[in-house]
Amino acid sequence: MSWLPIVILSYLVLAVSTLVDKFFLSQVIASSRFYVMWVSALSLLAFLAAPAASWIGWDWFVIACIAGAVFTLSLALLYKALKVGEASRVAPLVGGSIPLIIFLFSLIFRLELFTTHTIIAFISLLLGTILITIMPDNKRQHTDRHWMWWSLGAGISFAAFFLLTKLVFSNQTSINGFDNTFINGIVWPRVGTLVVLIVMMFWKKNRSLLAHPFSKVSWKLRWSLISNQALAAFGFLGQNYAIKLGGSLSLITALQGVQYAFILLLAALASWKTPQVLKEYVSFNIIMQKIAALVLIAIGLYYSAF
Repeated sequence: MSWLPIVILSYLVLAVSTLVDKFFLSQVIASSRFYVMWVSALSLLAFLAAPAASWIGWDWFVIACIAGAVFTLSLALLYKALKVGEASRVAPLVGGSIPLIIFLFSLIFRLELFTTHTIIAFISLLLGTILITIMPDNKRQHTDRHWMWWSLGAGISFAAFFLLTKLVFSNQTSINGFDNTFINGIVWPRVGTLVVLIVMMFWKKNRSLLAHPFSKVSWKLRWSLISNQALAAFGFLGQNYAIKLGGSLSLITALQGVQYAFILLLAALASWKTPQVLKEYVSFNIIMQKIAALVLIAIGLYYSAF
């Protein structure tokens, strides 16, 4: 499958970007709302490709705008969930609900054809994703139950975003024989993102927040943050290109377990090299749990290749 190596490479890139984000959120910038606005704002750089886009009609334009708006909403709900809950609980609920919602939606409305191999791959990847992100009970602390609703909201929003993105990519368009479907699917949703950002800027607190966290940050760290978001954009484009190529949306989202596997391996390496930056709790139970998760993900990858 031509989309499989693309999405695996994309998740490797996103894993690196996620670890850098973790460093910034824990060591440099503590405001999650700042991240939502900046990630959304930087995504508007997609407008640079606007000259290569073509008009897709008002119906498709509205769908694309909704997709872009839902993208920002998804980020806000995710960061809210992480703020009020524990990452060890939020991650598996969000990461597991996205492919499950898409799978059920695709099954009910027959958006995809599921073979035996596809179902085995999906189940293995989903279980591996949940298992690799759950921490043992002795590391959990009591938290407000609202994290569950914010997490489910994030999962539903991300699932809606991917489904809308898949729908936009289904609108095949070309200019002078050049297929610009992918460019249209990247450019036009950003209009919806722009509208959400403009609405957010109505509040003075958000306007000041957009620049304030940078006031005490060195230029080196600023460029590191921007470079990391560019890296994340590259991973995001790769993920979307895999969707455009016709890859199974259920499998592509379930393959997020691969990203968590990369994060696990990279975090372990980073903790060994620089334990003062990224501290990771390790025990025998955790190691065995992660190994079982990696085996399930490997099985899912094997069946995804067919």
